[in-house]
Amino acid sequence: MKPSACFLVLWSMFACGPVRAEMAEKAPAPVADSANAKRFPDPKVLSKNVNVADFYSGESTYDAAFERAISYAAKRTSVVIPNKVSMVSGSVFVPAGTYPIRRSIVVREGVRLFGASKSASIIKWDGAGGPALIMGAPPLSPSGAEVAQTEFSNVAVEHLAVVGGKMAGSVGVKFAGCIRGSRIQDCQILNFGINVEGDGSYGFEISDNFIHDAVTNNLRWSSPTASTIQGNRIDDAGKEGILIDDRSGTEVIALTISNNIIQSCRRNALKVEDAVQATIEDNFFESNCLDEQGCAHVLFAPSSEVKPKKSLSITFQGNFFTPGPSSRHFPNKANNRSIEVRNSRAVSLVGVVARGFQQKDSATGSRSGVLLGSPANKLMRVDRVFSRGSLFNGSLSPAETSDSGTILDVR
Repeated sequence: MKPSACFLVLWSMFACGPVRAEMAEKAPAPVADSANAKRFPDPKVLSKNVNVADFYSGESTYDAAFERAISYAAKRTSVVIPNKVSMVSGSVFVPAGTYPIRRSIVVREGVRLFGASKSASIIKWDGAGGPALIMGAPPLSPSGAEVAQTEFSNVAVEHLAVVGGKMAGSVGVKFAGCIRGSRIQDCQILNFGINVEGDGSYGFEISDNFIHDAVTNNLRWSSPTASTIQGNRIDDAGKEGILIDDRSGTEVIALTISNNIIQSCRRNALKVEDAVQATIEDNFFESNCLDEQGCAHVLFAPSSEVKPKKSLSITFQGNFFTPGPSSRHFPNKANNRSIEVRNSRAVSLVGVVARGFQQKDSATGSRSGVLLGSPANKLMRVDRVFSRGSLFNGSLSPAETSDSGTILDVR
């Protein structure tokens, strides 16, 4: 063999090898079989991304395209990494564009559904109640059968928009039984009855989203455990912006709500029922309680007044509360509070600014921007709090402040 020919052979072996490997990672377009059905590549081939556009066959909506793409990714997941614990192993990419759907998209265990950005890749719900997206379903065996399990790790929805039609009773994204590694991140979810609805789940993260314009709640979550709501902007809800309850029958444990902007909710910005332990830190609350009197930006309360449960520990740190412009807030700020905690054994309030609210207590006649405990809590720490009106602790005497506010240091 001539030296030049030998060089070409060696060059093709070493230089072109990675190129061929990269090409193998791309999901090829589907081909039609004799029954005109869709047949897809062998799921044993691990690829970085599956593109939902490759699974579209000209239908009027993208329901079938999403189902095919996610089923392909879920099959590959169970084949390549059958005992995965800490990683997403199948990804479905949604390119920039608008994708109308009428059936719920089910995102299975180990599958990451992601778009180009939360303003560019838009899933448009044209169905009835929904949910538009369901997070939490078993992976599929290579034959297409569901693997029997009730909890689902590494289910992810990221970098896309989910848009509804402002229908009461509709749901945008619903998750249940999702555990470690599962998340909703950098999405825009809007115009549903409830934009995001969760049931149970632990180790779940809702972060860096823009969730807004809900008929009822922007986020309703039943009994989260060791989970995080962080860095979101949550605007304009017909009732509570965030409602954390115990519909599933278990208590709220180790919930962290931090670095969010929550504003323009008709009722409470945040309502939490039966929390064993919760941390509320570094959030900005503005122009909430728009339609309600005797309301609070943040309310911790028992789910049942008949047999009220006691929260063990509630921590507020570094939050800022303000009524916002009076033209938006109407005249209710004199009859509402920044914080009200009704059912906790221990409350810590550190580095909080509570402006403008000073509701009158019917029993004592005192006005209070913050009410901690009714009846009085067993333990309370208040440190570096700016509150207009009173800081009031159940049956204890209120710690009065001037109209301009003072720094309280009560330990």
